[in-house]
Amino acid sequence: RFVAGFGHGVASWMRQIGALPPSQLAALDETVDAVRRLLDGEHLDVAGRHVQLDDVQLVFPPTMRPPIVVGVTGPKGIDVTARVADGLLLPEGASPEYVRAALERLGRARRQAPPGVVYVLFAVDDDAERARAVVADSVDEFAPGAVDERLAKLGTVVEVPATERIDRYAVAGTVDDCVRGVRALIDAGATSVVVVPRHDDPLDQDAQIRRFADEIVPRVLG
Repeated sequence: RFVAGFGHGVASWMRQIGALPPSQLAALDETVDAVRRLLDGEHLDVAGRHVQLDDVQLVFPPTMRPPIVVGVTGPKGIDVTARVADGLLLPEGASPEYVRAALERLGRARRQAPPGVVYVLFAVDDDAERARAVVADSVDEFAPGAVDERLAKLGTVVEVPATERIDRYAVAGTVDDCVRGVRALIDAGATSVVVVPRHDDPLDQDAQIRRFADEIVPRVLG
């Protein structure tokens, strides 16, 4: 039930506290590698650019190491993840096409499909257009531009018509619409889908989560 997640951190926040590493990818690589090995019960001596460990070993390593996922979106980050972690954590604004491409890149050297945790902008309402209007600004924030930019970084350029942006980058609309949206992410390889209603959701954030659990999850799992 526990998944360990790592990421670069928000660059501006990391800079504010003086913790932005010279190379975010190198720091991520060394950190996740060391944590994974410690959780596996290894005894470590590490003299890296960002991680230094001298005679370190967990006294009580877990009997079964939790899966480790890394929050990255670009090709270099995915390749680092393939070396040191188990799966990906993909942020809001990830289209099903991008989810599939990212997990395929990660899984090329794996014998089984890797874990894929996907965060998705979410709004459900009996009035589909009302729900879509709720996520419209967030879609513009997380997936700006006329091209699926994350997918383009992996080598596939797709122009997205304005009328299709919300359905591509969010799960929003009626219950039927949302069931289709979640299933599209699962079909693309997502093993966990984390819905993210707006914190100032006029539809009521708590009610949104309840509707997802009561009306959408049973149909997706059924």
